[in-house]
Amino acid sequence: MAVTCKTRGFRWALACALLLIAAPTLAVAAQDDAAVAARCQSPAPTDKVNPGDCGLAYLNLRLYDPAIAAFSQQIEAAPTSAEGHDNRGVAYDHAGKSDLALADFTAAITLKPDFALAYTNRCGLYGRKGQLDLAITDCTRAIALDPAADAPHLDRGQAYSLKGLNDEAIAEFTEAIRLRPGGGDGYAQRCYAYQVKRAYEQSLADCAQALRLQPGMALAHDNRGVAYDHLGQHELAMADFNEAIALNPKLANAFANRCYSWELQRLYDQAVADCNQAIRLNPDYAQAYRIRARLYGLMGLHTQAIADATKAIALDPTYPSFINRGSAYLIAGGFDEAVADFTRAITMAPDHMEGYLARAEAYEKKGQFDLVITDCTKAIALSPDSALGYNERAWAYHLKGADAVGLADVQKSLALAPGYVNAIETRGEIFERLGRRDEAIADYRAALKLDPGESYAAKGLARLGATA
Repeated sequence: MAVTCKTRGFRWALACALLLIAAPTLAVAAQDDAAVAARCQSPAPTDKVNPGDCGLAYLNLRLYDPAIAAFSQQIEAAPTSAEGHDNRGVAYDHAGKSDLALADFTAAITLKPDFALAYTNRCGLYGRKGQLDLAITDCTRAIALDPAADAPHLDRGQAYSLKGLNDEAIAEFTEAIRLRPGGGDGYAQRCYAYQVKRAYEQSLADCAQALRLQPGMALAHDNRGVAYDHLGQHELAMADFNEAIALNPKLANAFANRCYSWELQRLYDQAVADCNQAIRLNPDYAQAYRIRARLYGLMGLHTQAIADATKAIALDPTYPSFINRGSAYLIAGGFDEAVADFTRAITMAPDHMEGYLARAEAYEKKGQFDLVITDCTKAIALSPDSALGYNERAWAYHLKGADAVGLADVQKSLALAPGYVNAIETRGEIFERLGRRDEAIADYRAALKLDPGESYAAKGLARLGATA
């Protein structure tokens, strides 16, 4: 199941949310599935049921192997049945046999080129496989064939979201809501899309509406939990993740999101346990490996962190994966390897400031302060309101002995973020170097007041013979 989210390095706290591509849709809904399935298993000749109806009943009961057998029997009797291939494709998809599902959806389209539902189902499968351009092409064809259907708008919106085209995704989810205002799926997916825009109140409103329309929707609880985490309301987030898991114990996304929530609360053992479960449920879940790699790094388990980050790259060789492994190498002391991974990430996404700041930290560890300044300058150009960028550049100037230049940068950082502890400490150290003792002491004390466990500030006071 494909997911997306902005990655968080070990140092930079960025948003993380997860997205589900919708499951495939049935061509026909079976009535009284249990009764039909019982008749399908009956030896009495009078109870015989059409294999296609048996397949639909089994499929609705989540009995995928019997469903596949029944649809295969239907196709054997009628090889040109596009519906039989489409429905067997759905069963294969639910059973985790994506290649067989793809073959059946393609066969259905070949047999019936105007089969909108088969295009929609293949679109969803391409999305889950990460083949986003193919997904968009198929959903666009489905919409042309059936303009009143909401499902292809949902799937095309999810593909846009995974490509980082968030405004386009929101437009698709909004159209799906217009087409089916009584359905919760459009609201649940738009809830996620608003999180990417950091419009958390709108996100919460959409998830709440999804749950009013479909009270048992695990995805809406899961996405709302992510919004609560972004707002620092961790108890409400945990309640939603717990509910999502209770409703769907196989929802790997919910375990991964709860893992991340535990991390925010610095409860790393619980976090690792949830990421383990997410990976058990979906062994190809790159984001779960990325989160667990970060956790292992925070726990000092560097070998495991690098192994998980490498696995994430094998599954999803994209910008977040290389940032993640670079961060793992950085914490483990592999500075050259960190620079290589951050450089690869920058090549993939040259307009993302996080890659430059990450590489700047690696260069700092290597003592290459001019390169730190160059990367921080690029980050600031991309995000002029980045207090972090100015502080990192100020620190590099300080390490070079250019404290007057560094002071101007750290003052800018603090003008952008007055309570930024790291910047207050940076300014304290610059003041100390410049012989401005009273101002240095004031900054160290201010940093300790904001974060009593801050060791750099405590050491600064000790050097100056002052107390907190």
